[in-house]
Amino acid sequence: MRITTCTNLFFVLIMLCLVFLDVGIATDIVTSSEFIKDPENITSRGGNFTLGFFSPENSTNRVERLSLPEVFIWNETRPYWRTGPWNGKVFTGVPTMRSFYLSGICVEDDGQGNVDLSYAYVDEAGFSINILNSQGNYQELKWDGEKREWLVTWNSDQLKCDVYGACGPFASCNSQKSPTCSCLRGFEPRNKEEWNRQIWTSGCVRRIPLLQCERANNLNTSADNIADGFLKLQMVKTNYFLFVSLLNVGSNSTFKLLDSGNLILQESTTGNKIWESFQHPSNAMLPDMKLTTNRISGKKVKQTSWKSPSDPSTGSFSLSVERLTIPEVFIWNENHPFWRTGPWNGRVFTGLPYMKTYYLNGIHVEDDGQGNVGFFFTKITAHFYLYPSKSELLVWRKRFSIIEGVARGLLYLHRDSRLKIIHRDLKASNILLDEDLNPKISDFGMARIFGKSEDHGNTRRVVGTYGYMSPEYAMQGLFSEKSDVFSFGVLLLEIVSGRRNSSFYDKENSLTLLGFAWMKWTENAISSLIDPRIYDPSLYKYIFRCIHIGLLCVQESASDRPTMATVISMLNSEIVDLPPPRKPAFILTQNMLSSMSSEKGNSLHSLNPITISEIQGR
Repeated sequence: MRITTCTNLFFVLIMLCLVFLDVGIATDIVTSSEFIKDPENITSRGGNFTLGFFSPENSTNRVERLSLPEVFIWNETRPYWRTGPWNGKVFTGVPTMRSFYLSGICVEDDGQGNVDLSYAYVDEAGFSINILNSQGNYQELKWDGEKREWLVTWNSDQLKCDVYGACGPFASCNSQKSPTCSCLRGFEPRNKEEWNRQIWTSGCVRRIPLLQCERANNLNTSADNIADGFLKLQMVKTNYFLFVSLLNVGSNSTFKLLDSGNLILQESTTGNKIWESFQHPSNAMLPDMKLTTNRISGKKVKQTSWKSPSDPSTGSFSLSVERLTIPEVFIWNENHPFWRTGPWNGRVFTGLPYMKTYYLNGIHVEDDGQGNVGFFFTKITAHFYLYPSKSELLVWRKRFSIIEGVARGLLYLHRDSRLKIIHRDLKASNILLDEDLNPKISDFGMARIFGKSEDHGNTRRVVGTYGYMSPEYAMQGLFSEKSDVFSFGVLLLEIVSGRRNSSFYDKENSLTLLGFAWMKWTENAISSLIDPRIYDPSLYKYIFRCIHIGLLCVQESASDRPTMATVISMLNSEIVDLPPPRKPAFILTQNMLSSMSSEKGNSLHSLNPITISEIQGR
């Protein structure tokens, strides 16, 4: 009896060991059908490294909500490797993702603090796994059926410089140089003996102390004649990143040009600074010089034109818009250029790094091609008014006026201008509104000009905004005036519903805004689509007619969509009887499409969550 009991205990211990061993192995692998979700993560077999979404300021092993999602590998409490922020298409710190996408990797952010990292394997045959090994190396492995072995197709630490802080503080790492680590200009190795043995982790220290800091603390310095300054580093991957949110600038904001040469954007009522041309302005700022008009044009305007009436200082700075080959804004110190924005490419000033991922609402440059350049601070865009919390300010009369104004603007581009112009990026944030909320189409950085005999074109480089692109353009690169008609239809439905197509999500049916509108149309329940802030039984037939026109504009086939001339006739009721609309394009969300495609079979195009290439101007 005693032997039997011992035998049973022995088998129980063996089973427990097998169970725990299996769990330990599984935690360092993510298969193609699994997600890493908040607050989950995977840990290497030895427990030294952890993979998940982490904030550099917080070393706890859970997924943290960042302004932009980012994946970290941790060595206990120290960051070991990171992907760089996710920009909606790629992880910006992974060099191999700058020219192509790692198959099936997708980051989904619901905007409520929940971030998912998923991996969908899309090859025709074979298996694939991602694994975090005990050395902290995150690998993609694919099964070779002929050789019957796992092949490593991607490593997180392919280069020594990919390791987080490989060269220590105040040093840079370049895998193409020997040695790979070097101190920044003005710095020297902290431990020269270790540095000579190619042990870089101690980093570098300043060769010459900072004057303002060390001298203020009565420390000795032998370089009193050398001023402090900033060193600009380009094409580097830093340990930390700075994210600045998109700002909606109100109509009470003004530009100010300071005597320090710093151009700032400031709220008139509160005095709060919204934006500045210098990231590190001088501490000794003289009285402000205020930009009192919304337009600057022509040659240089002397500094006295911008001064506040209460400012007695003379100063020497002036602001001008120069038309060289491409418009550009300069700040001048007397006759010497002091600061510049870089050329305007139709969307942003290329010399402002923080404008490469967003632009301040309302900044617009217009060039008539005859040497006259206009620089506008146009207060606000339609995007600001259409969605909460300002949508209640737009009554139906104003909304219809915007719809009609945009339609007439597109008609001018398509038919009435000397050359036919296809905008290709029509959306709410590209509709500028003046003080009376009159619309003006802006941002022609992606527009195409056609000759008199041309009516369509095609491209291999699809650019634009997902949710507004027509299906023939998004899938095949074909564009015509019907592409703008589709975008106009999306915009019309957004104006009527007060909802954005890009962020709309119907949980029950996984529908886009277009799909939701079509469902309500077929159910004869279109009133539930209308923004409750403008719903009025006396206006129902007019709003209903606009929804009908919007559905005609977003039909899947370009030949079924009306021209802008026909749209205006429909809006003005010159065409009384409207044809019934057919099913619109893109009625299901991307997640639903991916799910349906995976059930039918593997397909690169159906599983790839990215359907838009990098946006660039003409």
